Amino acid sequence: MSLVQHFNNQIYNFISELENKFPENNDLYKYRLSLTIIRNTNNTYVYKIFKEQIHTPYRKYLIKKNINYVLDNMNTYNSLLSMMNLNNIWTDLDSTSQNAILDYLKLLTILCDKIDN
Repeated sequence: MSLVQHFNNQIYNFISELENKFPENNDLYKYRLSLTIIRNTNNTYVYKIFKEQIHTPYRKYLIKKNINYVLDNMNTYNSLLSMMNLNNIWTDLDSTSQNAILDYLKLLTILCDKIDN
């Protein structure tokens, strides 16, 4: 499995877990369906968007698991995180779920680093 495929699988798992946690959130459902279509037509597109909108501006914060900076500064119109409605979801999560999200974001960030090298 290539690193890009691994990245795509991890982001899909991440969205699926959020969707399972918040089944009433239709945005997550729509996002997961869009992600499925996109990754089946252009497997590098999701990685490129993540890199541009999340990895590049927030890498050092995600590696340190500083989500507050990310949530306070993300571009609410273009960010994948805002499309997932992460700002609103975050406050409803217990610390275990918050840590799981941080672990996913850190993993995706590390995978971006590996894909680039």
